[in-house]
Amino acid sequence: GEGCVVDTSLLETGLGWMGQHIAGFNATGRQPPRDRTGNPKLMVFQAFDTADGEIVVAAANDRLFAKFVAVLGHPELGADPRFRTNADRIAHRTILIPLLEEAMRRRSSAEWSALLEEAGIPCSPIHDIAAVKAHPQTEALGIMLPMPGYALEAVGLPVSFDGTRPPVRSGAPALGEANAALGAPVPRKPAK
Repeated sequence: GEGCVVDTSLLETGLGWMGQHIAGFNATGRQPPRDRTGNPKLMVFQAFDTADGEIVVAAANDRLFAKFVAVLGHPELGADPRFRTNADRIAHRTILIPLLEEAMRRRSSAEWSALLEEAGIPCSPIHDIAAVKAHPQTEALGIMLPMPGYALEAVGLPVSFDGTRPPVRSGAPALGEANAALGAPVPRKPAK
């Protein structure tokens, strides 16, 4: 056989995992309910509400935590013995998280992103599905494909071959539409 270039990205993979949520949004126009985040073994690695949205912060080691609280304007939290190490932060999570949440609500997601990125703290705003679909990188990928027979689009395969993404071949069949193609019913063993 002949080889080809197989290409994918983390964004394409993430969009692929969101396929069901995006399909529901496309069909109804309603955003799915949000689940909270957080890692029971790493502090701080979770989403926070901001003045205008949400942002994920990954300040999960002692050095990044100290930078994070300094950016928040609370460098004293980095020196507080209750929060000095990851184990300390986990043990005092119920005290720490409300302090961080209060501080994070004071600025917009864009402001926090700029400040945290400048300090070298991994972070990312959380987009709703409409924003994800409209994002320039999503559009550049061409991953949202039309569904044959429907006025909807679906997330395509999160991989391309020689620069071409396979099309969505068909939508779901109507109830009973595939019965004839399936042939005779599958025989069942009699119950004992």
